[in-house]
Amino acid sequence: MAALHLVAIEKVQPGMRVAQPVFDSNGNLLIQQGVALTERYITRLAWRGITSLYVYNEGISNLNLKVDDVIRVETRLRAIRTVKKLMSQVSVGECFSDQEVKEIIENIVDEILHHEDVVVNLSDIRAKQDYHFGHSVGVCVLSLLAGVILGFDRERLKRLGEAAILHDLGKVFVPSEILEKPGPLSSAEMAEVRRHTWLGFRALYQCSTLGPDPAQVALTHHERYDGKGYPLGLAGDEIPEFARIVALADVFDALVTDRVYRRHYLPYEAVEILTAETGTHYDPKIARAFLYNIAPYPVGSHVSLNTGELGVVTKVCRGWGVRPIVTVIRDAEGRPLRDPYQIDLRFAPTVFIVDLVQDQVPVRRAGAG
Repeated sequence: MAALHLVAIEKVQPGMRVAQPVFDSNGNLLIQQGVALTERYITRLAWRGITSLYVYNEGISNLNLKVDDVIRVETRLRAIRTVKKLMSQVSVGECFSDQEVKEIIENIVDEILHHEDVVVNLSDIRAKQDYHFGHSVGVCVLSLLAGVILGFDRERLKRLGEAAILHDLGKVFVPSEILEKPGPLSSAEMAEVRRHTWLGFRALYQCSTLGPDPAQVALTHHERYDGKGYPLGLAGDEIPEFARIVALADVFDALVTDRVYRRHYLPYEAVEILTAETGTHYDPKIARAFLYNIAPYPVGSHVSLNTGELGVVTKVCRGWGVRPIVTVIRDAEGRPLRDPYQIDLRFAPTVFIVDLVQDQVPVRRAGAG
């Protein structure tokens, strides 16, 4: 199988093959994995707000790359449809079906427990206008992966999943022109956004029979470990454990996703940001569990090593995100190797990744310059 990499939509060329499905907020596939792109496809995707795509690099093959989804695409799409439906109901003053939430969370939990060794290699590609529905599902999946590492049993995972997928319910009451504003928010607009915590809490308290967890998480997922968050200024263990987990998942998923006002961060950049803010924004114990599942350099990433060689990440083992298995394809002088070879960085302590490479140009690391 060819290597894969993320390409900005304006750099996508006809003939490139899609390496990951793309879908809209209704759970409809815009384009399936493996499809060869045409000018018409590219134009349609750009019009729908897609700003980047995972594509196969046909020039690099025979690397035996395998990227496992954390949950099946079908399950993710069904979850997105469920979230959109319940958010629509709440926005017009109706209550949603708790049973639908329970069913989709049971499916997600079952799939995660069935693939316990999978790591987060790719973020799902969403239209930037459809951010909130896919975000709720992404936060749910990321939170559950952390819950597994923290030793939660199945029933506790289900409670966490229900709370995570509903964490941003209050945003249905925030004007879309504020949520989708391409520029900086005014102080009044920021205050309006911050109200979503209370609004979500109230809606869930009045409407849901899922127990106290979803309402608590809706209210407290923007609290900070050092007490400088909102809306209550809670600190440390005063913040409900589920909310401390969802806080990390919420920020990571937001960072690696395209928004109307900025492009996504690369996974390793998002990891660096979360790591730097651990202890102030985030609970260190939960941050360690969360990052255990994340691949800063996803399978298919082109990386340069401290040896000067260029390689492709071919496998990421859980808990070893910064030390994946790399297939070296170019020597230190940049010459293609006739016989690429693998190096497992877990067992090569003197070799490490120094840069992510896109289009053969090293990416400037987060915080540089």
